[in-house]
Amino acid sequence: MPAWDEMPADLKPVLARQMEIYAGFLEHTDYHVGRLIDCMADLEILDDTLIYYIIGDNGALCAERDAPGDI
Repeated sequence: MPAWDEMPADLKPVLARQMEIYAGFLEHTDYHVGRLIDCMADLEILDDTLIYYIIGDNGALCAERDAPGDI
């Protein structure tokens, strides 16, 4: 992926909006994971818990398939 300074000017607003949306998604996800961890601490089960926190985005996966929803 090219550096930001090398991106075409007409594409930058679209990319900036995508970054804003992704940042909002991460903020929302982080908030709710925090709620889950707080709840586990209140239940005194957090110390016995292993948490895998994986953030992934395969949203373009369906666009690569032959038919919508063909996963």
